[in-house]
This record gives sequence, C-alpha cells and structure tokens, in this order.
Amino acid sequence: MVGPGQDAPGRAARRVTTNTLATAVANVANKVLVFVFYVVAARHLGVEQYGVLQAGVAFVTMFSVFTDLGLGNITAREIARDRSAASSYVGNSLGVIAVATLVVIGFIVGLVNLLRYPLQTKRIVYLLCLMVTCGAVTGYFSYVFLGFERMYLTAAAQVLQTGILVTGAFLLARGGASPEHYALLYVVAALAVATYAAIVASRLVGRLSLRFDLRQWGRLLRTSLPVGVAIVLVSIYYWNGHTMLQKLHGEESVGVFNAAFRLVVGACFAGMALSAALYPLMSRLFVNDRGKLAGVFASGLRYVTMLVMPVAVLTVPLARPVVALVYGAGYEASAAALRVLVWWGSIAVFSSLLSNYLLAANRTKAVMLQCLLSLGVNLALNFLLIPRLAEMGGAVALVAAEAAGVASLVALLLRHGPSFDAARFGHSVLRVLAALAPALLVAVLVQRPGDVARDVAAVAGAAVTYVGMLVVTGAVSRDDLRVMRTILRRDGA
Repeated sequence: MVGPGQDAPGRAARRVTTNTLATAVANVANKVLVFVFYVVAARHLGVEQYGVLQAGVAFVTMFSVFTDLGLGNITAREIARDRSAASSYVGNSLGVIAVATLVVIGFIVGLVNLLRYPLQTKRIVYLLCLMVTCGAVTGYFSYVFLGFERMYLTAAAQVLQTGILVTGAFLLARGGASPEHYALLYVVAALAVATYAAIVASRLVGRLSLRFDLRQWGRLLRTSLPVGVAIVLVSIYYWNGHTMLQKLHGEESVGVFNAAFRLVVGACFAGMALSAALYPLMSRLFVNDRGKLAGVFASGLRYVTMLVMPVAVLTVPLARPVVALVYGAGYEASAAALRVLVWWGSIAVFSSLLSNYLLAANRTKAVMLQCLLSLGVNLALNFLLIPRLAEMGGAVALVAAEAAGVASLVALLLRHGPSFDAARFGHSVLRVLAALAPALLVAVLVQRPGDVARDVAAVAGAAVTYVGMLVVTGAVSRDDLRVMRTILRRDGA
C-alpha cells in the first residue's frame, strides 16, 4: 500500500530517469543547435563583432535574473509537494515578476548610459531589453514544469528557441555582418518560446492571470528572497568577467572567452539535467521520507561523478581539436581557456546537486551564503588576474570561486546533511578513474593535429571506451542495472 504523498516502488526512479533521459536527449539536440548557432554567428561576425554581441548579451543577462527573485525555485518545490497549490503560487508570482521586470528594464537602460558604453553596444542592449520580459516568463514557467516533473517541456522550449536562432542565423549569414540583427533574432526567438511556455503552463495550472494579493506577495518573498539573492549572485558571478574583459581587453577577448564558456556549458548538460531532475523528488522526500532522501542523494552524487569526470579529464587533450572543429580559424586561443574552464563546469555540476539538496531541505540561506562566498572570490580574482592574464585570468577566477563554494557546501553537509556510505562513494570514484584511464589513452594516441578525421575518431573512441569500461570496472553496478530494469518495466507499482 502506498500512502498519501508517497511514491510506489519504481515510480520515483522511473520519473527521475525519464526526466533525465528526455531532457538529456532534447538537450543533445538543443546543444547541437546552440553550437551551430554560435558557430554560424561567430564565423559570420568575426571575433571582434561577435565579442560586441556577447558583451551586450552578458550585460543584459547579468541583470535579468532580478526578475525572478527566487520565486521559480520555490514554486517548483511547493508544486512538487502539493500540486493543488499551483494556481495560487503561479498567479501571485507572475504579478511580482511583472513589476520586477519593468524595474529591471529601466535599470538596465539607465546603467548602460551611465557607464557610457559604445553606441553599437547600447543599441544591442536596448534590443535585448525586449528579451528580458519574454525570458522572465519562460524562465518562471520552466520551474513550473519542473515542479510537475515534466522537464521535457522545458527542453522542448529550448529546442524551439535554438531552432529559431539557427534558422535565423543561416538567413542572416547571407547578408552583412551586423550584431544588431542577431540581437533582434534573440528577441524574436524569446517571444515565440514565451508564448509556447504560457500556453503549455495554462494546461497544467489552469487559466493564467496576474494576482496582486499583497499579503501572499509578502509570504512568497520572505521565502523566496534568499534564493533570489543567490540567483542574482550566481548571475553576476558568471557574467561579470565578460564585462571586465570587454572593458580591459576589448571585444576580441570576450569572443575568445565566451567560445570556451559555451562549449563547457554544453559539455556538462547531462550532469545538470540529472541534478535538476532530482530536485522535485528530494523536495518531496524531505517531507515524506527522509530515510530514502539520503539514498537518493548518495546515488545522485555517484551518477554525477560518472557524468562529469570524463568531461573534465578528456577535454584537456581534446581541447584544441574540439575548438578547431566547432569554431574554425581565429579561435585558437579558446583552447587554452577551455582546458581551464572545463574544471569550473564540472565542479559546478556538483555544486548544483549539493545546492538542490539544501533547497529541497529548506536551507535557502545556506545556498545564498555559498553564492556570496563564490562571488567574493570571483570578483577578487577577476580584479587581480584579468588585467594581467585576460581571458585566462577570468577562467582561473571562475574555477577557484566554484571550488570555494563547493568546499563550503561540503563542510555544511558533513555537519548537517544526510549520512551515506562515504567509503562506497570513494570506491565508485576509483572505478570511474579506472574507466577513464584507457579512454584518456585513446584520446591521446588517436588524435593528430590538423587531421579532422583523426580528431573526430579520438573524441568518439574515447567516449565509447569510457562507457564500456564503466561496465568492466563495475562503476555501473548490478543494482544500477536492476534499477534500470525496474524503470523500463511497464508497471513499476
């Protein structure tokens, strides 16, 4: 018998895996499209004009996170626990977000003029301000989909957006190189996706409307603001380096850095998808079954390790051929930044899982303090390193800041987190390293500078070798296979 609010055996695992796999498959398509878009844009615009576009995108993105105020994350958590509360949360949250978006747009326009950015950058920022409203709507509804454990809807929205971007990029590539045209393309894609997200959300929640219940606003904001502050800190942490690079070293440096940054975000998508898929399950188990929560968290750590360690290790020898294959001539300097930034991306996946556990456990202030620590380290190192080392300084600053943040989360979880078998986890890490060793050897031996076919074979051969060795070394256990069989059975109840 399954009690209220509890999952039948196999159902939770099946939902997490289905969400992760569906999101991963959609994200593969999405990341391919994203890469195509940035390759077309980067090749068409050239390093300097591409840097102008990305400087504008970074500036707007850094402040657009103020529109959410943590409401999305809290909405996902509460819907996962009680879906009947969805209508109230969504209506009042949309009201708060509408007001916040107007304030943010006014702030962005004022600040870009106060800082006396070049006229071309201003025009791009003005266009991208139109994207802020659409992005706020889409971003919030992605959390609603997460709460209902239908992450494939978010993935579909992302594919729609990148599909529009890629189509538009190929059309723009036939004409003159204009960053403003690409900025307008961002707006068109964002509007289409926001419309899609609103239609789908209305089918899950019911009729959508803005609610202005000020008492409910107060209760929502008291709960969400620590998360909102954390999101703002993370955004500034991710994007302030772009702004400093543009001011100190020009648009070309931004282009080199962003090319590597985008590759890392794409390479780490599977780990991030798994972390997100576990969030609603951990939120529900924190209320209903904390004993199972510890097991879910431990399994999440093990699977994340299997997903991100090959990305970090194999990128080091394969950075140059990957950059050459994706971006072509003019981006050679991105390979060095990629070898550093990949460690930031890998650590960030662990940070995401640890943070999601704490958010599920109502420890929102702890996550906020961790983000504040990471931002402080990042800003200090950016001011110290970017003037001397340009994009390499920005890369090192991101890695150090992410590592500091994860260290603080680990220290907190060791004192107050779930207990799990640390020795077993350590053995899993050793098995993953054993699986990586032959894959790394394949990558080093097969690749050959300037030989595209050999470079592609090196990437594919290393991936296949790693997956096979996971089974040989026992990193993928019989329990894992048993869980997969349970998930794939038609009736998991």
